[in-house]
Amino acid sequence: MRSPDVEDLVSAYLDQLAASPATVRQRRWALRDLADFAASSPGGRDARAALEPQALGDWLADRAGGSTVATQRARASAARALVEFARKRRLVPDLDVPGKVLALPTPPPADRDADRGRRLLAATSHGAPRAVPPAIWARFTAHVHLLAAVGQREDELARLRVSDVQGDLGLVRAPSDAARRALQGWLEVRADAVSRLQGSDPGALWVRLHAAVDRRTGLTVPAGLAISRRGLRLSFATVRDALAAQGHPVADVTVRDVRAVARP
Repeated sequence: MRSPDVEDLVSAYLDQLAASPATVRQRRWALRDLADFAASSPGGRDARAALEPQALGDWLADRAGGSTVATQRARASAARALVEFARKRRLVPDLDVPGKVLALPTPPPADRDADRGRRLLAATSHGAPRAVPPAIWARFTAHVHLLAAVGQREDELARLRVSDVQGDLGLVRAPSDAARRALQGWLEVRADAVSRLQGSDPGALWVRLHAAVDRRTGLTVPAGLAISRRGLRLSFATVRDALAAQGHPVADVTVRDVRAVARP
């Protein structure tokens, strides 16, 4: 069996790839770069030569200069996916498993600064920026104050139920008055949003405040349904940027910084 052209193999892989648009773009960029590198190598455009462990290692080493760890991980991940595709479909004869050559580089420790987080909390005491609707502001302030109070990871916080925070806020060991007020304000806004649903209350603490189209299904998701971790993060960034636009020194504040207030 003759080994295919590496560009044809990359095209076949991308044609069947079922993933988010961001992942598809990333894989296309990385694998076309691999094909370009292979074309200038001794093995030429032969897919088997291009996917040999030594050739893949040479590609990653050649492209490492000036690249971030995230970029290096993206290249390695894309190459691993292509090799797995070729092996499962038996498109490239006698293809070796790349092994440690495509081990993902370890990301650097996440930077976090509790002082930056406190700057954002302080900015919330000045009221909502002009560009931020009151309901979005209520969700944002509850989100950041709860982050600062409990220090939970985003995925944990996104899964919270209303029942988790009612009463004495049992999940918070020592909630601040600001956290209690912000959460109570959000629960009132949330109740109004959920009351407009045709179905029952989803029970999630964090819910959408505007209808939106799901980018994967194309279906309209009404206000009042649960918002995802990604949605919370996007809302955080949008409101933070609005605060920064009004002169608050918070442009560089991340969710990790706010969590660090609880866990310095």
